[in-house]
Amino acid sequence: MELFRKILAHPNRTLIIASPFGGYKVVVNNNEDVNSPEHVIGLKGITETLHAMFWPNYVTPAINTYSCARKSKYKRLAAHGKSSSHRNTPRRVNNQRMGQEIGRRVHGELNTYISIMQFHEHGIISDENAGVRMKAFAAAIGKNGIGGAVHPCTYAIIEKMLKCWKLIPLAAEWCAGDLHGEFKHATQIDLIVIRHGDFENSTRGKLILCEVKTGYNHGKFRTGNDLMRHVQPAMKNSPLHQAMIQLVMGADMFCSTYNISLDTIDLAIIHCPSKPTHVYSSEFVAANDDSPRIEPSVEYIVPHVRDSIRRALFAQRLL
Repeated sequence: MELFRKILAHPNRTLIIASPFGGYKVVVNNNEDVNSPEHVIGLKGITETLHAMFWPNYVTPAINTYSCARKSKYKRLAAHGKSSSHRNTPRRVNNQRMGQEIGRRVHGELNTYISIMQFHEHGIISDENAGVRMKAFAAAIGKNGIGGAVHPCTYAIIEKMLKCWKLIPLAAEWCAGDLHGEFKHATQIDLIVIRHGDFENSTRGKLILCEVKTGYNHGKFRTGNDLMRHVQPAMKNSPLHQAMIQLVMGADMFCSTYNISLDTIDLAIIHCPSKPTHVYSSEFVAANDDSPRIEPSVEYIVPHVRDSIRRALFAQRLL
């Protein structure tokens, strides 16, 4: 926690701004004169650069899906040996696009949740008050007009973090990047969390930087169609490994931006699969016992994988 408070108070915290139209900017003064005009340095996100350099041949798998009503009718026709029209047959859905659409919503909801809960000030809220806070969070989501309900992936990630993984979320969508304009890249750390035990002992423990991914159902998150370029030992170009490379580069930027050591942080990938046929309830998903169970997973990046990715990034002059 002492480390996170240092980051909160760091002067670079407000320098990098994410643009709603894509990309980032750094606003700096040319000299110490407070009346001098601000100088804006444009930065671009890292994903496009990493994609072109490390996994240019990756092909996003499509999946077969259909609505519940269409699925039932399709099975019924098949059982009677009847052919079905194009309206009853499964349709192909782009796994990546589905994940991006859900991901934007889930990232926004996690950011709202952490802003409301303020764990870095109050610690873990008691179980007696957790339900009240979550309902207040759901109400805030409804007022913001994001579908009127908390997405099941958002709730599943929150539940797993607090109850199973024993992680306390401190911040979301935290900007980091190159403040000197040499590489002209920036990114956002999806989540910054800390382990329960490390929260209580403010002088020890590491921050955990997390990359959150949604979609890629049916095992597609770990499936690649080629090898990553420039990375040794070889690894597949799966969405999991893509997320690892993104996070390792983002972590280096984070440490550079806030002048902290890489030894003070751990890295983790949180993946939450989501069914494309899920029908969102108009009520808070936690209160709906019939809601489908979504099981997010967390995977920490082990040191030797982290080091091999950093070597590849250095070789390509990205760090």
